[in-house]
Amino acid sequence: MTDTDDTFRKTLTDALTAAASSEGVTLDISYCGSSLEQQTSDISSAESKGYSAVIVRLIDSSTALQMEV
Repeated sequence: MTDTDDTFRKTLTDALTAAASSEGVTLDISYCGSSLEQQTSDISSAESKGYSAVIVRLIDSSTALQMEV
């Protein structure tokens, strides 16, 4: 499911995009679907690229500790 299929996620994504734009911040958005492996990979990739912040909407709240970088 993409953010365009879910009103809450679309609203959240739109608000983040608008805020980043108004602050001159680069915002990269990644969709991992329901893949925990992809979400973990995306977070690790952001860390290795030196991102100063990562905002994550967890696929499954029971995996929160696995997402700790």
